Amino acid sequence: MLRLQRGLRGEKEMVVERQDLASYTGNIGAEVLSTHRVVLLMEQAARNTIENLLPKGKITVGTSISIEHFAATPRG
Repeated sequence: MLRLQRGLRGEKEMVVERQDLASYTGNIGAEVLSTHRVVLLMEQAARNTIENLLPKGKITVGTSISIEHFAATPRG
C-alpha cells in the first residue's frame, strides 16, 4: 500500500469556460464555476500530486469528498 507523507502538494489550473458554469448544467442565472467542476479540479490536483509516486500501471480514484464551496468564480 502506498504511504503518503504530509505536505504533498499538487496543482491544476484552468480557465473557466461556458461548459464549466453552474448555469450550463441547469442552475439558470448562476454564471459561476459549478461545484461539480470544482470537485473535478480537486481530483485532478490530487492525481497530479501522487501520480509519480504510484507504481507503474496503477491509478488512484476518489471514493469520498466533503467540501464547502463559498467563493464564486466567473467565466474567464
